Amino acid sequence: MKQKLLFLVILSFFGFKNFAQTVANPVPNLTECMPNNFDLTVQTAITLGGQDPNNFTVEYYETEDNAVNDQFAIANPEVFFPIVSENQEITIRVTSLLDETFAITSFYINWIDASVSSLPNTVACTSYTLEAINNGTYFTGPNGTGTVLPAGTVITTTQTIYIYKEIVPCSDQDTFTVTILSEGNNLVLSALTGCDYNNDGIGVFDLELIAPEIYNAYGYLDMAFYPTEVEAQEGFPMILNINNYTSATATIYVSLFLDDCTIILPLTLVVEQCMYNTLSGYARLDANGSGCTTNSTSLSYVPVVYQQNGISYFTFTNNYGYYSFNNVGNGNATVTISDNYDEGLIGTPLQYALTFPGNYDDTNFCLTQPEPNHNLKVTVISTSNNVPGFAATYLITYKNIGTYTESGSVTLQFDNSKLTLSSAQPEVTQSANLLALDYTDLQPFETRTVTLTFNVSTTAVSSEILNFIAGITPLANDIDTANNTSVLNKQIVSSFDPNDITVHEGEFITEDQANNYLHYTIRFQNTGNANATFVRLETLLNENLDFDTFEPIAGSHTFQANRTGSDIEFFFEDINLAYEDANEPESHGFVTFRVKPKNTVSLGDVMTGQANIYFDYNPFVATNTATTTVQNVASVKNVNANSFVLYPNPASGRVVLQMQNAVNSNITITDVLGKTVQTSAISGTQASLDVSALKTGVYFVTVNANSTNITKRLMIN
Repeated sequence: MKQKLLFLVILSFFGFKNFAQTVANPVPNLTECMPNNFDLTVQTAITLGGQDPNNFTVEYYETEDNAVNDQFAIANPEVFFPIVSENQEITIRVTSLLDETFAITSFYINWIDASVSSLPNTVACTSYTLEAINNGTYFTGPNGTGTVLPAGTVITTTQTIYIYKEIVPCSDQDTFTVTILSEGNNLVLSALTGCDYNNDGIGVFDLELIAPEIYNAYGYLDMAFYPTEVEAQEGFPMILNINNYTSATATIYVSLFLDDCTIILPLTLVVEQCMYNTLSGYARLDANGSGCTTNSTSLSYVPVVYQQNGISYFTFTNNYGYYSFNNVGNGNATVTISDNYDEGLIGTPLQYALTFPGNYDDTNFCLTQPEPNHNLKVTVISTSNNVPGFAATYLITYKNIGTYTESGSVTLQFDNSKLTLSSAQPEVTQSANLLALDYTDLQPFETRTVTLTFNVSTTAVSSEILNFIAGITPLANDIDTANNTSVLNKQIVSSFDPNDITVHEGEFITEDQANNYLHYTIRFQNTGNANATFVRLETLLNENLDFDTFEPIAGSHTFQANRTGSDIEFFFEDINLAYEDANEPESHGFVTFRVKPKNTVSLGDVMTGQANIYFDYNPFVATNTATTTVQNVASVKNVNANSFVLYPNPASGRVVLQMQNAVNSNITITDVLGKTVQTSAISGTQASLDVSALKTGVYFVTVNANSTNITKRLMIN
């Protein structure tokens, strides 16, 4: 440690004034566990010693020169993330408020990285060899207990392995499960039910519905179905029509294959008498308080729920405002608009009380806004991959969910160094990296779409992220400015995969972002040799997501969305989707939805998304897994080196910008129309920006450093 004292002697017109000497007392070094932040202000009382804190200011700096020159003070020393993990020097400046003399001292902060390597659950045939890891030691028990397992240990029994690391006072632990198939099977499959449509004791079964249960236990293994155990052992004859298999109540067998291993599981098929009860209706808008007719505006994606025997079943109206439930059980049931309807309409009647058996095919809801309001909503969607040298298509959907007819502008900011606009429908105007469309007379609950086609530069590099920010105005009096912008982060890839799932917000989000919606898009393409009569998408919402906030946003074709608990189904009935060789442009489809993380998620929590895509009765196509992790900037190792966070957000007087690395950066703040409202330059990892002159609304903060731009949204209260 070092200590320096500098004096500023003030000569008065009347002579000298005598003040006590300013002292910066030495302070100890600080240690913290990664990725926790440092509270530098714990040093304030120590460095002041016996000096009156009312007569001095104490500020913290990342360099001695900055401290001496009183520039670039750390804006938020209570929450500081270091640039390097070891021996980063922090300089303290103690300044007298009486005579402006000052003194400095310094100390070091050390970030202890006790983080361990993370390994996925794994399934092996007869044995699994523990691989060498960079961080941590294998144990048979938690928190470093049990037996140490060195790398190279051969695991021959199914067990949980612990990875533990301790550097006092810090520690970390992770676990993974090794499943050995040859050891035998403890998985008991749930019975599969099928409908008896002809009252002859024969049911129709979709055997592939058991796949998620198997995948949850063992991961993605190849499987086959056989009528008897002997046939499963011999591998012949295999059941071929697995999505439309007919059988009486019976036990069949599922064979799972991994390397040289085969495991055979019994699967019970149970025939049930089908209920022919149906429940359906329309949701329409009462725009003027006079009630609804068949000519009233149809409302899409309205959540309808029926409850029976303590179970809630959710569906959403399609593009025509129509919803339906089939095979409803006998007994009493209630039907209502879900309490989680995000667009604020109230249904009339509030609830239907129904008794089955019977068919209720005119169970309609007439919806009204409780109070007049302005509320606009915009979403940007990718419907294709970004492959260098090829075209990429994007959609901007915008909707008026208020009560007044609106006119204004829709904008899109994009990376014009990687993308060149080739077409737009309807036409848009372009200024550098900003596209704009003026719209007029957008009626309450009307949705419009802009289709954009870009050419991806041949110089674009695979794995780079393209950032898109869509906005809509007017913002004046809008009751929910959060949905006036939409952010999409889309990766450049080197090849096409027509069936995938992406999360718009990207691979990492901050804790502040975890309070908002995550947006997902599932894309599909018919690569078969005939048109697909229907397409069904199935996805399971991650346990860290709030199921009740699920909401479909848009789709390429008319679809019905259904939810039971965390199980989501999108059904494109009578889609007649062209196959690739017959009509490539018409062979694609997509659906976009959003859902919020639970309010309990915290740093390190992960949300995953994966979907299975069914074309008619063919085996499903599994998509990739989209992963989003809640991280702070300092602990994100795989993002751009110039990543930053803004806090507080929303803000009013000042906002702090925290960079991951200390670089010279230019800061530009623009409004939703792309107009620059403020610029500044910073040096270091933190800066405090004065935003008191900005009006209430949505803005975008762009950091330019090392020829790279990173943009984030800022809300001003």
